[in-house]
Formats: sequence, C-alpha cells, structure tokens
Amino acid sequence: MLRMTVVDSPEGTALKLEGRVTGRWADELRAASEGRAALDLGWVTFVDRHGASVLSELSRQGVRLLHVPRSVAALLDGSLS
Repeated sequence: MLRMTVVDSPEGTALKLEGRVTGRWADELRAASEGRAALDLGWVTFVDRHGASVLSELSRQGVRLLHVPRSVAALLDGSLS
C-alpha cells in the first residue's frame, strides 16, 4: 500500500509518500505526480523494480526526490545508470 499526501512547500507542491512503491501503486504515483515539484520519500519502506523505474522516470522529468532512504537511493542509482 502507498499513501500519498499533497504538501505545499516554498518550491511548489510535493507528494509525501508513505509505504511501498510497487506495481499498480507505482503507476498511480506516476499519474498523481503530474504537476508536482517534488516527492518526499522519507517514509517509503520498500521499492520494487517497477517502482524504481517510475521514480527514475519522474526524476528525469524534473521531479525532485527528497529524503530518499539509503536503500532506495542504492536501487535508484542502479536504475539511473
């Protein structure tokens, strides 16, 4: 399960993510991220390959990834290469 909460910040609107970025939740994240300046990953507990692919895609499109847990950062480093 993935909980997404809209948070306003000086940089624009962000989504605070809590839970697992997997499968269909990753697809819903892609849709919900449209027009968002950033994603706060501080409360993400797990990311699968599809989730990493979606996060990498969003990052390439200019969405900032904030508070990325080390385990998620390592996974994203591999998918960004």
